[in-house]
Amino acid sequence: MAKLSGLFSDSWQGMGDNQFANTCKALATICDVPLLDGDNSLHGVSRSAGKASFAVVSDLERRRETLEKKNLQFRTKNEELEAEVKCIREKNKQLEIDSSSYKNKISSLQQANNQLYATILRSFPNALDNDTLLERLNKSLNSFSNDKISSLSLNELRSKFRLLEIDHRSSLGLANRFKRLFLNSKEKINELRTKISGLIDDKDRISDQGAKALAKFQETLLEVQLERDEAIRKNTELCERENQIRSRLLINNEDEFAWAAKILDDARKDLGVNVNLQVEHTALIRDMISDREAEKEELAKNLSSRNDKYSRLKNQIKITVANFKNDTMHFRNQTIQMVCDDHSIPHSDYPCLLEEIPKNIPSLTISDSEADDEESDGDEGSDGDKSSDADEEGNKSDEDDEGSTKK
Repeated sequence: MAKLSGLFSDSWQGMGDNQFANTCKALATICDVPLLDGDNSLHGVSRSAGKASFAVVSDLERRRETLEKKNLQFRTKNEELEAEVKCIREKNKQLEIDSSSYKNKISSLQQANNQLYATILRSFPNALDNDTLLERLNKSLNSFSNDKISSLSLNELRSKFRLLEIDHRSSLGLANRFKRLFLNSKEKINELRTKISGLIDDKDRISDQGAKALAKFQETLLEVQLERDEAIRKNTELCERENQIRSRLLINNEDEFAWAAKILDDARKDLGVNVNLQVEHTALIRDMISDREAEKEELAKNLSSRNDKYSRLKNQIKITVANFKNDTMHFRNQTIQMVCDDHSIPHSDYPCLLEEIPKNIPSLTISDSEADDEESDGDEGSDGDKSSDADEEGNKSDEDDEGSTKK
């Protein structure tokens, strides 16, 4: 052992090999180890090289831990974004359910209008001229017995004819009013359908954009994870090289020492390249994350604007139905009053005439531009109150119709 240790106690400058001396000087310059100047033996060279390699490996280990922390942060952000996307999808499903329910309500209203129109056409036929009316009157008179006809005077016949003519005119006017109301309500329903279809298209477009953004973010995260695994793999290879260098320096000779110095030089160069690539990649990831956050904010803003506009359309439908019921009750009461005035019938016989009919609620103004939607955010609370009042008035009018029908 003394002889073996004596071999490694010689100075590397006294080996007589210029190439080996140059290699040791290059190793001292690369690793920046001042101990090589103080201890020129081969033991000192191996000890200094081991310390330098340990410092390099420690630096790589710290960088690996930093990358793992950043990867954990990226995973946390990804989980938060996935939770937000899940919440947005649930809101979209709820909006689809609401849209389908309102479609069913619109179809039921249209069917009710069609039935009302058909009833009006059956109840109030086209106007008849005087000759046809006299013919029908004569036919009805022929069905009477001779005693009844002989008991009627000419003045009574004329008065009954006038009453029939007045009833016919009032019924025809009422039918025309119902026709106009039906056409107006049909136009409003068509407009509401168009707006609802536009909102559904906007919702589908925004959902597609959100899905594409999420897929792109997941691809970026996968690339970052692959690059992190590659960095960990390179770090492991460097550790293995460092262990090999240490084991080889313990049984040192000239060829193996030159090989170890070359390995350290290559490792130092690779480390510098990896650090530059990591800095550039970190900046790129930061920019991509900021872009994703901006897209997420824009998506949330579009969804909020669409929900506000959808609620206003819902209130508009309720107000339209309530106003239609109020107009129908107004026309019914006017017709009953006219008939009562013509026949001298007291109004007290019809309690529906004494009841107060609520006034119509003004229709809401809904703009198709996004700017108008943002300015009208403050009016949503008042619109909700008006819609509740319209529902109460509609229920009250339904009860009045049922009471008049029973009487």
